[in-house]
Amino acid sequence: MLYGENLNIRIGLKTVSAYFEHKIIKTHPRHYDRGQWITDQKDYPEAALHYLEKSPEVCLETAKAIGPGAHQMVQFALEPFTRTGLRKAQGILRLTDKYSNERLELACLRAISYDNYDYKSLSNILQNNLEKVAKPSVTTTPPPSSPVLKLYTNSYVRPSDEYVSNMEVNYASK
Repeated sequence: MLYGENLNIRIGLKTVSAYFEHKIIKTHPRHYDRGQWITDQKDYPEAALHYLEKSPEVCLETAKAIGPGAHQMVQFALEPFTRTGLRKAQGILRLTDKYSNERLELACLRAISYDNYDYKSLSNILQNNLEKVAKPSVTTTPPPSSPVLKLYTNSYVRPSDEYVSNMEVNYASK
């Protein structure tokens, strides 16, 4: 292409045009929203097009075919829709290239049970064969004989006389 070449760019009210040696080579519509851009799909390299063709709808259908856990993970990655979220969803589905659909589904279910929708965690579950390991039981309340429970039975942790200010003591003594 034209890597390393000097281009002239003309920014108009509605378009941005690129020129090489005084000849127009590309025109794009101009986007006025901050942080937003418009890219022509034909400008991407062939390898990138492979992933861009997998739209959110295609990702959701593929995940649904794997199972409800994978579908929920992909759905979470796609909400709200961004290109980054799409890449995360595609990354989750790409794990089936290395691991089976069944293992991915079990790993997704395990990650969801911990309310963890992170791709790296999902990948670690698969790498360490943790998808088949039973989830450890987690207790949220301490046992009744616990001193922690006795400590929080009252609304105040310290006795109420420790909250008396010096000002109140001075008024009481007059």
